[in-house]
Amino acid sequence: LIKRAAGLRIHWLQHGGYELPDVPIQLVGMGMDRAAPTDVAQTLGHLPVSNGRTKQTNGRVTMVLGHMPTLLPAAADMGAQLLFAGHTHGGQCRIPPRFALRNSTDLSLGLTCGVLRHRDTWCVVSRGVGETAIPLRVFCRPHVPVYTLRNGEAPTINHSRIVNVRPW
Repeated sequence: LIKRAAGLRIHWLQHGGYELPDVPIQLVGMGMDRAAPTDVAQTLGHLPVSNGRTKQTNGRVTMVLGHMPTLLPAAADMGAQLLFAGHTHGGQCRIPPRFALRNSTDLSLGLTCGVLRHRDTWCVVSRGVGETAIPLRVFCRPHVPVYTLRNGEAPTINHSRIVNVRPW
């Protein structure tokens, strides 16, 4: 893949960050491994920090591309506003309407896919298009979402645990 993409203007974000030049967004990429919270802290550590939380510099939004939704508490601790994740394959085999049988994470089955929230950090978990172990999906269609980001204040939520505010 890297050889095929060598001629493209791609910024690889394997445990690194990149500030988009024309929009107020900073992207931070985590590896696909089961990164520990200390890895997230080290990766996000290059951001200006105040009282253990990421400082908003020039109105920039910090978005983490994390693969694993289990990174959400660490991303929230570091002050990221948004985490894009997958890994769960939506549970791959589900019992209607939304009950996942498995999700390959330490998260509860109710957090397998959808829009999650932990304190001030949002996380969107896609069902993706692939499978793991068995090439089978039951009541769990492939899912490649298109996200529209809007500027504005998000509703305040003060949960000390992760909640699924919009399952899919």
